[in-house]
Formats: sequence, structure tokens, C-alpha cells
Amino acid sequence: MESDRTAVFENEEVPIVFMTNTSPETQMNTTKLTKHSSDRMQQRGIPPLIVDWLMAYGATEYDHHGAEVHYFDKKARRQLERDFGGLVVRRLDDLLDTYLVVGSDGGVITVGHRGQRINRH
Repeated sequence: MESDRTAVFENEEVPIVFMTNTSPETQMNTTKLTKHSSDRMQQRGIPPLIVDWLMAYGATEYDHHGAEVHYFDKKARRQLERDFGGLVVRRLDDLLDTYLVVGSDGGVITVGHRGQRINRH
């Protein structure tokens, strides 16, 4: 959504975007979530926006059990900064240490906060 209105936030001018419908069902693009992953998102305070960003921008590693792990690496963070601005990425920095696991059917199995590096083989 483009906006011609701006506000000053932390000495930077940022666009004001108005959302008409902010229910989680409409925020998620086409990502299929299992009940387990929905529960984990709620329990761990991970918003649907971060799941969408992980699917769109995140690096992918295979877990050698038929699933993929998506996470934000340096390249993904830089791309987010280019697309959404440095201020937005800095404000959401704590949420960018998140990962998700996608099963072979394309559905999100679980979501969590990374405490360690992702094994890259």
C-alpha cells in the first residue's frame, strides 16, 4: 500500500500505512499452517508478518528428514532493508532471529526463535 502521508519517527520520515482489515487470516498470504505451528506462533509471540517474510526472503536449509528450515541470514536482512527500509528492520530486529520448518507438503510445521546457528551442510 502506498501512502502520501508521512510521520517523523526517531528523526526519520516514514510513510503512514492504514490497514483496513488486520485479522491474522487476511495477513497471511498463501502459507499453510498446521495447528501446531499456529499454536507455536501464538505461544512464542511470532506475528504472521514474520512468517510471510521468512517464506519470501528467508534462506533455506534442508534438515535431511524431508523438511526445509527457513531463517533470516545476512543476505535476507539486507534485502528486507532495501524493500521495507532500515527503520522497520531495526525495530523488528528481535523477531528476525526466527526460523520455521516447512514439510514436504509445503505446510509450516513449526515456528520458533533461534538460539543457535542453523546447521548448513
